[in-house]
Amino acid sequence: MLARSGAAGVVMESVRPAADNLSPSPGATPHPLWRAESLALLEEAGRGARGLRSAGKAWIVARLLEVLLEDVLRAHGREAVCARRGWRTFKTAPGGCLEPASA
Repeated sequence: MLARSGAAGVVMESVRPAADNLSPSPGATPHPLWRAESLALLEEAGRGARGLRSAGKAWIVARLLEVLLEDVLRAHGREAVCARRGWRTFKTAPGGCLEPASA
C-alpha cells in the first residue's frame, strides 16, 4: 500500500496484490497486542498471568510464545486488533481510503 496526500485527504493506493507472508517471524506476532490484551489471552489459554502482571512486555510476549501455537496466537492477535474501536484518528472507508473518524 502507498499513502498519497490529496485534496480529499489521504488516499491508499495498492502497489501490488496482497499475499500471505510465507515465513512470518513468530516473535513479531504478539507485538501489536496491548499489554492488557496479552494478559487476557494468557488467562483465556488457561495459563494464567500469574507473575506477569508487573512484568515487562518482553516477558509477557515470551510467555505467549511458550504456551500458544503460532496459528492460534496469530488468530487471536488479529481478532484483538480488529476488535479495537475508537483508538484511531482515522477510519478506513469502504473504498480503502482513510478519512477522519468524525466523518
